[in-house]
Formats: sequence, C-alpha cells, structure tokens
Amino acid sequence: MNVLVALLLFFIYQPVLAYNYDSIVGEAYDVDGNRLLYKEFFSSTEQNTQVTVEYKTKDNVLIAKKQLDFSTAKLAPNCQQEDYRNGEQRSAIKDANSIRVSYRANKSSATQVKTIKQRRNGNELVIDAGFNSLVEKYWLNLLAGEAITFDYLLPTRKQLVALNIKKFSATQPLCEAKFDTKSQHICFKVTAQSWLFRLLMQPLWLVYDMETARLLRFTGLSNLNSDDGEGQRVTIFYSYHDNNVTNTAATQASFKRRE
Repeated sequence: MNVLVALLLFFIYQPVLAYNYDSIVGEAYDVDGNRLLYKEFFSSTEQNTQVTVEYKTKDNVLIAKKQLDFSTAKLAPNCQQEDYRNGEQRSAIKDANSIRVSYRANKSSATQVKTIKQRRNGNELVIDAGFNSLVEKYWLNLLAGEAITFDYLLPTRKQLVALNIKKFSATQPLCEAKFDTKSQHICFKVTAQSWLFRLLMQPLWLVYDMETARLLRFTGLSNLNSDDGEGQRVTIFYSYHDNNVTNTAATQASFKRRE
C-alpha cells in the first residue's frame, strides 16, 4: 500500500508562478522544517512559456533538472525531467487528444512509454506545474470556497487521477506560510476524489499569499527522490526575486470567477 501511495503522489506538484520575476527559489525541508534537503531554482523566458527548474543540494551541487514548455497549454505543459544521481527520467508530451508519457526508473531500467487518451468528463487536464495555473484560473472560485476537480497526470504510473482542491479554513500548522512571515495568506487542501485513494494518501497542503496569489509553501510528497532513491515527504518554502515589483491591482484584476 505504501508503494501505491508513493506512486500516486510522487509527481504530483511542482509550482511555477505566472508573474513577472527574475527567479524563484524553493527550499525543501523535512516535514518538521528542521533539515534542509535540497533547493529548487526556477528561471523562465520573458513570456514565462519556457521554464527551467534546477534541483541542487544544500551545497549547490546540481542533482536534477526539469524543462517545461507552456507555449501550447498553460495547464498542461510539455515536461521533461532527469535525476542525474540515478538516471531517472520522465516526460509528458501532449497533443490535441492524448498525452505521450515515458518513464525510466534508473539507468538500469528500460524506458516505458504509453499514450494516454484525455478524458472527456469536463475536468481540466493538468500536467506537472500546470497545477499552479489551475489555481490562478480558478482563484476567485477557490476563495469563495468552491471545490475544483481536475485530472492530474501521474507519469510514474502512466495514468490520470482525479484530484480535488478546496480552501481549508480550520487551524492547521501546515497552513502557516512560514515561521517568520507576517503576510496574509490562504490555505488549500488537495485530496484524491476516489474514497479509496483518500484512505491511502496524505493530503497536500498549499499556502498562497492573498495579495499576490503567489505560492508560499507546499507540504507533500516530493517529485524528487531522496539520495537513496526513496520517496520523501517535504515542506518547501518559496521566495521571489524581482527586478520590477508586480502591480498587485493589475494582477488581481486579471482573475475572473469561472462559472
């Protein structure tokens, strides 16, 4: 059962923010927030259509890299990722009606390839960092307390799974933005739609800044394995480094409630 849970959550989320920025840095800690495990460095083109994520150790040694292409679909970008430590590779390439998924567990494993047809159930299709674009698209709906259901690609299992995201208002330590932050923030909880998977998997917790709608904190199973190749549950804190300050009023005006 633990293997199934790990596979379900293994590639579930890595954020990319659709705002003006020079770089985003994520620091991934163990869930207690005591030990720094690795760092994420995001960079993008001027239009944010081509995004690179470099994963480095706390000593700044490059251990993995991910390339994202948002040019054809904001919620379902083409994605390629490689872990340089053990040779794990994963990719997802989307066309009009299907997704070509490939996965290799390590250098000694064969690459598995499968074409997945998109579901015609009315749910949004989300791939990798397109998750954050989903939050942006349905921002006002989520603030109003609506639950949004979407189909998320799991490359390690080469299948789609239905997930729900909803605002969580109760007091919850995992909803704290950061230990020293004073910004007003909002917390979202992500669970599987299937009752069976809800019994098996721990929820994901996402904390966003209320003013800028930027992701501040993620808690859940990482898409990057530990050094020994095992899944690891992490808390990631994000910081944003801008040359130009984002116009908050213009940003908020761009959000529209989706009926």
